[in-house]
Amino acid sequence: MTRQEILNKLSKITIIVANPTVTYDMGMQFDVMTGQGALTTFGNVGQWPFMRFVITESFRNLQKSLLDGFDVSEEIMLQDPICKELCKYHDMWNGSYSLEGESLSKCLSCIKEKIQSVDLSGDVLFVYAAVEEWDIDIRFFPDYQEFQKAMLADWEDSVDDYEGMDDSELEGWYDVAEANDWDGIPYASFGED
Repeated sequence: MTRQEILNKLSKITIIVANPTVTYDMGMQFDVMTGQGALTTFGNVGQWPFMRFVITESFRNLQKSLLDGFDVSEEIMLQDPICKELCKYHDMWNGSYSLEGESLSKCLSCIKEKIQSVDLSGDVLFVYAAVEEWDIDIRFFPDYQEFQKAMLADWEDSVDDYEGMDDSELEGWYDVAEANDWDGIPYASFGED
């Protein structure tokens, strides 16, 4: 395959996140590929932030209560399996544990804020959830395409352009794309369809 054929094929990628690896210092390293280029980057400490949930009726009711102006307690929120799971830290070394104290309150506050603007009319919900004690970032997406767009927006300006890569590097990224069926972000899945 010629260099131009490889470039043409790579330019058709929406986004690929591949090769997640836990590093010796408990960080996450992974590759990101877009239609413009690729990079190896570092993510969350100890956990993979991409998730997919089957939407529960209690999560829909939580959204409705908040939109109707009701104050929903932390105890009520933690009865919902999605809220409960999002307020866990999934440490690749030591297992999962529930957030407590100020971190738990920050997490639930973030969920309260973000749940009010997401469309829950579908059956599933995609989530980016980084719940490190120093920075809690939870974002909800009504479908996989919106999830992909948001992750692409996070990385598209950071990638190394394919045009500037040598042939060996370009072939390596081509192999990564092929191994990942030219698409996809791996995620943890919760709930049954």
